[in-house]
Amino acid sequence: MTKSPSDVKILATGLTVTSEVDPYFRKLYGTPDQIKAKIDADIENIRAAGFHVELKYVSDASPQAMTESVEWLRNRLRTEKFDGVMIGTGLRLVPEQTALWEEVVNVFIQESPKSVFMFNDGPGRNYWALQRNKERLGITTEY
Repeated sequence: MTKSPSDVKILATGLTVTSEVDPYFRKLYGTPDQIKAKIDADIENIRAAGFHVELKYVSDASPQAMTESVEWLRNRLRTEKFDGVMIGTGLRLVPEQTALWEEVVNVFIQESPKSVFMFNDGPGRNYWALQRNKERLGITTEY
């Protein structure tokens, strides 16, 4: 089936921008405010292209916050079908987030196994990941 961006629903997730990370990552990607601005602009570009996108930050502020974030993802995926799921760089590249990263990936595999899995290469790069995966999402129109 041929789809246009307006037919595609995406769930994007990433580490809360205020999480403690190694100074190397702050130098590479910016301050929390700079990162949030990049992500917000990126999500607006995705919406402007016609996609339905929902963004959920995963919090690592406490074990309870992590559990609540993961459970939110699990429940959301149980109640709605998403054509694609995205996992941000903060969860994948920060070594301290490895266990949380594994948990998020496993939730996506268990609850949305037919979704296209996509990964950005930094804050503000989800639109790029969508462009890279448009054929896998079944999109044949330009956007």
